[in-house]
Amino acid sequence: GGKDLGRKLILKAVWDRLKGEGPGLIRELGNPFTFLYADLLDAIREERPPLAPGQAGLESLLQALSLFQAGLEQRRVPYPPEDFSLDKMTGFFD
Repeated sequence: GGKDLGRKLILKAVWDRLKGEGPGLIRELGNPFTFLYADLLDAIREERPPLAPGQAGLESLLQALSLFQAGLEQRRVPYPPEDFSLDKMTGFFD
């Protein structure tokens, strides 16, 4: 049921924003983070937790960095990554 719930949450967020901000919002739909930012601002105003807490974003970033490090070094790496920077990825995808 997660996919159905996700669709419902997204559609509700889009509808709520369109009602509040008008059709000019449509140009913002290309940015996948538009509604997460809007929800964060609403959460602050309403004193409730956001749909996507910062910790979830941090975990996603650390996972991506570990995958990059493992790909670059062709070995298993620790999670969270240790002593790794995106600067080391220069030229890797060329």
